[in-house]
Amino acid sequence: MIFKNKQQGSILIFLLWIIAVISFIVSQFGREVRLKALEARNIIEARNAYFTAYSAVQELMIRLTLPDEDERKVFSGDEIELDINNEKVKVKIQDEERKININMIDAQPLIELLTEQLKLSQEKAEEIADCVLDYRDGDNIPKPHGAEEDYYLALKPPYRPANASFKTINELLFVKGITPEIFWGREEEGGEEGKKWIPGLYDFLTVYGKSVNLSAISSEGENKEKKEELIQGHYYRFTCQIRGVIFVSIYKYMGNRKYLLEYWHEYYKPKIS
Repeated sequence: MIFKNKQQGSILIFLLWIIAVISFIVSQFGREVRLKALEARNIIEARNAYFTAYSAVQELMIRLTLPDEDERKVFSGDEIELDINNEKVKVKIQDEERKININMIDAQPLIELLTEQLKLSQEKAEEIADCVLDYRDGDNIPKPHGAEEDYYLALKPPYRPANASFKTINELLFVKGITPEIFWGREEEGGEEGKKWIPGLYDFLTVYGKSVNLSAISSEGENKEKKEELIQGHYYRFTCQIRGVIFVSIYKYMGNRKYLLEYWHEYYKPKIS
């Protein structure tokens, strides 16, 4: 009888272990299914947001090439609200000629931009400035705070610095020290004022304009001297952010014609001011 009870007890313990293992497997499988479903939903939402943002930029560009003068008038730097598929979408227009050309700026003005406008420390600003100059110069000799090929090839995945002029502004995201927060902007505690938006390099720099004059640029990254109409021959940046997707298009404006130079998108949550 004692042996039988022990045998039954062993079987019971074994069954409990089996149930525990099966429960664990089922819970892990259920978690995996939920994660996959969430991932699929996020991909669909991001894709829909991308096409909504793309449609908003295209609609605005069509309006700006219409014969109606009122449709063409915009205030550079302001956001224009459009109704796309029953959703309110804002598009910001900026004149690239009123930004600083990243391929022309020297180290000291770039350091001033990083410390005064982006509120970075002197040490961090010097590091980023040297890394930007190293990334675009033709040699492989790092500056005191910079980085050249050896640094980038040691990354995972590895890549080589361009050692040439920046072709697009988002190339800066490949430069050592430039995080998405430094590029796009970030929120910081502002004391009694609450949270304060700190603009990023995106708001101040371009590869199309010819300006290197930091004093002519406002804290929002726009030239202090605004104009009410698009200027023929100028390059314009259209930025639309919706549900974590930032869509960017850059056009050359030629009166009733427009030439698309580049477009790209990134996934970044903080709102661009």
